[in-house]
Amino acid sequence: MKINKIKQILLIIFLVSCGSGSSDKSPEPFNFVIEAVNEAYDYSLIEIKANSPSSILSLQLISDDLTLISSNNSTLSVLLPIVFSDTLFEYQVKGINSSGISTTVSKTILVKVYPHGIENYSLLGQTDTENFLTNDYAVFNFSFEAINTDEPFTETLCYPTVNDCSEEDGIFTSDMHNSNYGDFNGDGYEDLVVTWAVFPHTLERELTKSQVEIYLNDGTGRLKKDHQFFFDREPPSRHMTYRIVVEDFNLDGIDDIFVGSMGLSKRNPDGSYTSFSEPNVLLLSDNGLMKDASNIIDYKGETSFSHDASAGDVNGDGYPDILAGRALFLSNLGQSFTNISEQLPADWRDWSKYQYTMSSLMEDFNGDGLADIVMLWNDDEFNPNPPKPEIALSNSLLEIKDWEIRVLPEGFFGSGLTKFNYAKAADIDSDEDLDIVIGTTRANPYYVGRYIQILINDGEGNFSDESLTRLPNQDRSVNFEDPDETYECKAYGEGPLFIRDFEGDGDLDIFDQTASNSPTQCPGITIFLNDGEGKFQKDVITQIAWVSGIQIAGFEYEGEINPINRSIPLNLDQRNKLDFAAEVYAPSYDNIVFLYEVISTAD
Repeated sequence: MKINKIKQILLIIFLVSCGSGSSDKSPEPFNFVIEAVNEAYDYSLIEIKANSPSSILSLQLISDDLTLISSNNSTLSVLLPIVFSDTLFEYQVKGINSSGISTTVSKTILVKVYPHGIENYSLLGQTDTENFLTNDYAVFNFSFEAINTDEPFTETLCYPTVNDCSEEDGIFTSDMHNSNYGDFNGDGYEDLVVTWAVFPHTLERELTKSQVEIYLNDGTGRLKKDHQFFFDREPPSRHMTYRIVVEDFNLDGIDDIFVGSMGLSKRNPDGSYTSFSEPNVLLLSDNGLMKDASNIIDYKGETSFSHDASAGDVNGDGYPDILAGRALFLSNLGQSFTNISEQLPADWRDWSKYQYTMSSLMEDFNGDGLADIVMLWNDDEFNPNPPKPEIALSNSLLEIKDWEIRVLPEGFFGSGLTKFNYAKAADIDSDEDLDIVIGTTRANPYYVGRYIQILINDGEGNFSDESLTRLPNQDRSVNFEDPDETYECKAYGEGPLFIRDFEGDGDLDIFDQTASNSPTQCPGITIFLNDGEGKFQKDVITQIAWVSGIQIAGFEYEGEINPINRSIPLNLDQRNKLDFAAEVYAPSYDNIVFLYEVISTAD
């Protein structure tokens, strides 16, 4: 009996001891603290760090506005959104520890627009912002340039002919007339170079300069103007800077810049001319700065009107030589340039026939390692035998003056009636030789219409015009001054071409830049997409964001919105599709032109 009671007591003790061993313990609390900036500029990368006395297994960003770029168990790398005014955003960070317990911490950040320290800097208006953001693009970095031109003119303006004279007074206006891209400081990011033309360009001026400006990429995609980058602390200027060539002229691995100068060609009411020419501009990289090296070009006492500019290696020494204003400048191992125009084919020195070059190219079209020379001559509608576009094909066994000259296909608007406004060389049909793409327009009516001409190379420097099949339905070429013609928008034929891979598919696409200063004009950038076989169709799907003049703070009023004005494709942030830099004019007598960016937000 006693034994049974003892067994019962022992069993109870055992059960109680087992039960006490399996009781739940309260989990250790899991907390962490966020370390992150409270404010930063838009579209910049920030780090969000989490600190905790216990181990963190993972972190998660919770936000509809901030974009996660990368993460580990202690740090989030985050891209801030693009904003059009300073904006406060709330976000959350969720942390999970090794026990699977999670905690969420909230924080705010003020995302600010970047305040460029330049005269006439302005912000975007906030009344009408609909076109600032699309499914594909967002307006960014507004007003990284703002140029106010207030110099008046009172002279009689005769342009384009002495029969087109006006005595109306006006104010000179600056325009992003030519632009190009390159890596000018060697940091691996694309920068922007602009020649600011001043109009009317055929009148003398005292104050307003036509400058060559460089805008450096800060590594986040934001372009900035900094004259400290120029060795002389100011950009070079001329009466009329024009076409831009980007090449590594001194072979130091960093892009340099050559700019053709047009000088002055003023038509007087009595039929006479007032004219002068100026040296071209050469900017060379030098120990992290851009140095004005224009004086190392030996003109042999003679400068000329340069509507064109191109570069290529005509003698096979590895250094790019320069062609501008019918003058050929041979590089002396990148240390200087000598005018060797007397070595050009003799026919081209006939000034009565070949008045000037509209556009030129120096590229290896026949595959022999030397640059061939393409001359796209001026229009001359009253000449029964106008100059035809020509190519001098290189031959290493012959002097340049003896190179074979071949005639290229005539211009779309007719021989002597076509202005070959801009030309580029590129392998657009992927057959490993260079073809020619030309932006052409009419001589009469003056600069009315724009037509992209495509000349296909057979690999030996023979070209055929395949424009009609490779780029059909070019409605921007219409003569909108003809009352019998119908059109969607007006296009004028002045502007550079860019040939780049837009969407990263490996094919070269065509970007055509023209002016767009009114609601009736065609957009300032038109994209033609390559189908992979060298045939192109106008891109009608991509939605590019833009700013119209009446959407700028301080200039807002009700009115019709203009299309996007002159724009250049750039790879600014190395994300998604190509981006753009564009200009817009403020609609007032202040006469201010602004530059801004358009960033691709979708792949």
